[in-house]
Amino acid sequence: LKAVPAAQIERIEIITHPSAKYKAQGSSGGVIEVYTKNFHLEGYNMTVSSEAGVNTQLKPTTGLHMGISLKKKKFSLNGYLGANYNSQISFGDTEGEVTDGTERRMNSEFVDNGNNIWQYYNLKSAYNISDKKRLTVGINGYGSNGSSENEATTIYTVANDSLTNRNSISSYKYTWLNNSAFANYTVETDTFNSAFEINLNYINKVSGSNSESFGQFKNYLDASESRFDIKNVSRDIPNIGELRINYDHNFDTTKWKLSFGGSVSTLFNGKTFDQYSYNENEWVIDPTFSNSYNYSEYIGALFVEVSKKWNKIGFRAGLRGEYTKLKGYSNSLDQEFIDSSYVLPFPSLSLLLEPSDKVGITFFYNSGIDRPQFSNFDPFIRTQDSLSIQYGNPYLLPSYEHSIGVDVNLFYAYNLSLTYNHINELSFIDDDSFVRETTPWNAQKEQGVEASLGLPFQTDWVQGWNSFWIDYSKYSFTSEFGRVPLYNLTFGAYSYLTFTLPKNFTITNRVHINKWGGADGQSNARGNWGLRLTKKMMGNKLQIFADVGDIIPPKNTFSQISGNYTYESNTQRAFTTFKLGLYYKFGRLKGSTQIEESSSGQSDRL
Repeated sequence: LKAVPAAQIERIEIITHPSAKYKAQGSSGGVIEVYTKNFHLEGYNMTVSSEAGVNTQLKPTTGLHMGISLKKKKFSLNGYLGANYNSQISFGDTEGEVTDGTERRMNSEFVDNGNNIWQYYNLKSAYNISDKKRLTVGINGYGSNGSSENEATTIYTVANDSLTNRNSISSYKYTWLNNSAFANYTVETDTFNSAFEINLNYINKVSGSNSESFGQFKNYLDASESRFDIKNVSRDIPNIGELRINYDHNFDTTKWKLSFGGSVSTLFNGKTFDQYSYNENEWVIDPTFSNSYNYSEYIGALFVEVSKKWNKIGFRAGLRGEYTKLKGYSNSLDQEFIDSSYVLPFPSLSLLLEPSDKVGITFFYNSGIDRPQFSNFDPFIRTQDSLSIQYGNPYLLPSYEHSIGVDVNLFYAYNLSLTYNHINELSFIDDDSFVRETTPWNAQKEQGVEASLGLPFQTDWVQGWNSFWIDYSKYSFTSEFGRVPLYNLTFGAYSYLTFTLPKNFTITNRVHINKWGGADGQSNARGNWGLRLTKKMMGNKLQIFADVGDIIPPKNTFSQISGNYTYESNTQRAFTTFKLGLYYKFGRLKGSTQIEESSSGQSDRL
């Protein structure tokens, strides 16, 4: 959302209880729809913005962003391109202990230096074949390249006796890209905004990493020294293709609506993982811990939904069914390790009450799915360093999510919901050592109560919004983990207010306060405060701004409560940052009376 130039956005809709037409994966959380402008004027406009700055640790940051909007008769085009560079430093310490009575403890201090480049692009073109037919095509992508260097010193003790000291140096380089293309054909079938839609989607992702870890150990008991050096190179390139067909039919003026359709999608991922050991100053591949895989995922879906709106009451009821087929094959082992399929229904229901034109109350129930990713299934052992082992579980089943709640709209937006779903990850420290083993998706369920409040604010001299949310969750675990239920309270408060000053100056005050947590731990409450002073010139076509971020740099504390150990980490990774930047908009638009725009709201969505 930060990447899309504001001048190209007509409106943004946040759907907290989406209809059955949306995929079950993630739909219980919500859907964000960004409507880009389909402007009536002909011509073009372009925007260029840039900023650069440095923080108090002398780490630079910079960015460059460009956007274009073009309209010529029945043809329109929207595009944007940009990149950001950031360099960071973080430092902190971690203390941990095993909870099995053996009095094993560890204490670590670290410093991490890193940098990354974040880039994005989007190009979308639309053509009004007629006043009832519209073709939209586009490509977009985003991704990041980066690296980090870490130095750490760790002491391991039993009771008050020091056993081992580890000095480690590690480096990490990564590439992460997400590229996609789509084609959308929409036909309005009557004068009541009924529409038939065909959508083709293709996604190509690239995820690669190269990590090296050098560790030197000193044994305090016999003064012996040893080393553990390891290198991991991983690469994933999943490809996803999807065909989706929807039809929305509005029954004249009765406000009955029937929607139905379906989709098919295929994912194929070729993954390689190579592990190396350090031998005589040279990295040598270890075939025992190296592997390559082929993984495929097929999903077919059908949905139907009916809705009706009366004067002060309305309802929407839908049912979506999805068939999932998974296959996984290890090329190195010449063995199939995943072959499963399942069919699941996903009902949804909502009831709308409008006692007046200023009050709206919606009661809703949604269901959804959270499928494990390939890395969660992969059973092959990944040794990250001398004391960290990860592996997946090929027998995992997806978690089935339920959400029930109420939305109350009274000038502002209030939301209360109840959710039930499985949770993600637990890990254990080996009984006789400090080696930590991690395998995902083994806990039983999460039960939670959520509440949120949105408060937009607008006067002649100040405008913006404030929002608040709170989440109270209970995590339950299966018996093999030997854990009592964990309760977690998380919350967040966000405020963005822009004050209009004389001489075309504005000042924006942004404040974030949040506290995060999950099944394996919780953080402290952290605050973020920033100010931006903007000078508008040339009829707002040119803007110059000065920005101060992290005015009071937050310090992070995270308490991890997992299988049979607890950790507490204290980290500082944010520092006060000063930026200068400018925004320039140019172009020429003129009126045209020869075009009838499509009245469908289906075609300009992201």
